[in-house]
Order: sequence, then structure tokens, then C-alpha cells
Amino acid sequence: MQEENKEFDLLVRSMLENAEARPSRGVWKAISSRLDARLQAQPVVWARWAAASLALAAALGAALFFRGTSHSSPIVPERSLALLSTEKQTIKTEFDNAAPLRAVPARQKSVSGDTAETGQAAVSTAAEAIAPKSTGTEGTNKPASRKKSKWKKAEQYQDDLDLLAAADSKKDRRKLSLYAKGSIGGNDSDFRFSPSHTAMAPGEKSTGFTELSTSTYGVPLTLGLGVRYHVLPRLSVGTGIDYSLLTRTFTGKYSGISSVTGEEIQEAGNVAHSLQYIGIPLGLYYDLLGTDRLKVYVYGLGEAEYCISSRYTLFAAPNIIRDERVQKLQYSIGGGLGIEFSLSRILGLYVDPGIRYYFPSDQPKSIRTDKPVMISFDAGLRFNF
Repeated sequence: MQEENKEFDLLVRSMLENAEARPSRGVWKAISSRLDARLQAQPVVWARWAAASLALAAALGAALFFRGTSHSSPIVPERSLALLSTEKQTIKTEFDNAAPLRAVPARQKSVSGDTAETGQAAVSTAAEAIAPKSTGTEGTNKPASRKKSKWKKAEQYQDDLDLLAAADSKKDRRKLSLYAKGSIGGNDSDFRFSPSHTAMAPGEKSTGFTELSTSTYGVPLTLGLGVRYHVLPRLSVGTGIDYSLLTRTFTGKYSGISSVTGEEIQEAGNVAHSLQYIGIPLGLYYDLLGTDRLKVYVYGLGEAEYCISSRYTLFAAPNIIRDERVQKLQYSIGGGLGIEFSLSRILGLYVDPGIRYYFPSDQPKSIRTDKPVMISFDAGLRFNF
């Protein structure tokens, strides 16, 4: 009897372990696609599910009951098997015949799904609407954007130039310049716009020379060093020291005592007369135009010169040389237009063409006394610090 019960138990276990209720494919498809459809299922389906659960519970209870009864007849296992088979078939039939879940229309989707799809559709629509406009606008605005960018860069560049100009102007305000120059003047005694002055003519008492012809003048030559200092952005003052050499030749006669023999002599011949001056100029300069390579300015100046040598030389055998002392100063004023070309950051080449007027002051005869209005041409190197 014990062995029969064990066999029955094993049989029931094997049947219950494999017992399962599988819904149809339509049910699983509806469940997977509509998670919230369980709330909308018909009550009949839940009743059938409940009946199936009760049948399984009954079968399990019967199995436990038969397992606990030791005096059951041998016919009981066959009835139990028949009962279990019937219940299993009933459960399967109920599941197969269960009405499928009603599909929820797309309009009755859950709020979250509907909202998500609606939002996605809206985003897609907005993207489609914006994309062409963006493309068109980008193509249209690209030249304008580039033009605006160029204008912005140009304005920034102009601002930088203004800052550099201001800094350069501020720097020029205290700029110190040193110059070395050479100057030549006109030697044309027939210059009609220049009336002659009364010159201190050589006489027998002072030099012993008497002029017998008109004079031929050499080109006036001036060498100088100077300094300029900017007191304002465009205004500067300058001063320095000049050395000037004036020459002329004429036919003359000398009457005097020989320095060698002590005898009175008279000689006639060609006479060379040279004058040497040391002068102090004072100038005022105003810049009209200033770039990295070129500067244009106007200037005016006055100068006082002192004659350090006035020498007459008669070419004879031997030569007769006499010096003359000059006590008064030679004053002059002038002005002109100046141009400076930059050779490097600190070095510039300049030219100052202008005009000069020499005041009468009882000086030895020269081109200045004969034609006091002279055209001058200064050129030199200027070192800017």
C-alpha cells in the first residue's frame, strides 16, 4: 500500500509540475501592446481566470488529501487522474474561448504616450518648418554677416590706429631730434628781387686793398649741428651752431709796407676774399603731415652770426695776405617748407628749401651785402630719440 501511495504521489507531482495555462497569441499580443488594457477588460474574463485558479487549488487539495489517506482503494488513482485531466482540459478550453481583449484605439492611448507622441510630432513639424527657413535665412544673411564682420574688423582696426596715433603723438610731444646739415645759397648777384646794401669797403688804412673790378661770388656754404625739441604734438623749437663760408674774387691793388723787407710796395692782381662766420640759429617748426615714412612741416628762423675771419689774399710773388677785423653781428631771418624721409626708426633724411634775408649791419662786402635776399637749400640727417 505504501508503495502504491508513493507511485500515486509521484504521478500527481509530475502532472502538476507540467500543468500550465497558456493564453492565446492574440491575448499576449494585446497585453504587450497595451499595458493599460487590463483595466478595460471585461469582467467575464476575470471570472474565468478566477474559476481556473479555484480548479487548480481544488486539484492541489485533492492531491494532498489522497496523499494523506493510507486506506484508499486502488481505483482512486484512476479517478484522480481522470479528474485532473478533466480539469486541465476545462482550464485550457476556458482560456482558448476567452474573449480577446478589446484593442484600444490610437486616440484612447494613455496620457503619457499620447503626450509623448504629440510632442514628438510637434517637434518634427517644427523642425521641418524651421529647417527650410534656417537654410534660406542662412544663405541670405551670410553675406550680410560677413559684411558686418568686416565692418567690425575695420572699426577695430581704425580704433587701433587711433590709439597708435595718439600714442605716437604723445611720444612726439617729447621727442628730441639731433641733426647735422649742409646748406648752400644762391650766388647770383643779378637776382633782381634783392637790393644791395652798403658794404664796408676795404681801404688803405684797414687792409691796403682797393677794388678795381666787380666781384665774382662763390657759392655760400654752411655746415651745422643742432637739436629740435617738441613742445606740442605738432610744434617744436630748434637751435644749434652753424659755420658759414663766403668767398669772392676781384681784381685789386695793394698799397702798403712789406712785412718782409719793410719797404713800401704796390701790387695789382687777382684778390681772393674769404669770410667765415659762426652763427646761432633759433627756429620754430610746425608739422603739417606726419606718417611712418614722410613728414612735412613749415619753419621760420632767425640767426645771429659773428665774423671770425675776413682775409684778403693778393696772388703775387710772394702772396700778400691781410686780415680784417669785423666787430658787428650779422642778423638774418628766414623760412620755408621742410620734408623729412624716414630711413629707419630713428634716422631721417631731410631737405629744407627756403628763403633768407640778411639785415644791413656794416659787414665786409659779400654776396649777402650785395644781394641780401637769398634762396637757400638745407639738407641733412636727423636722429630722432
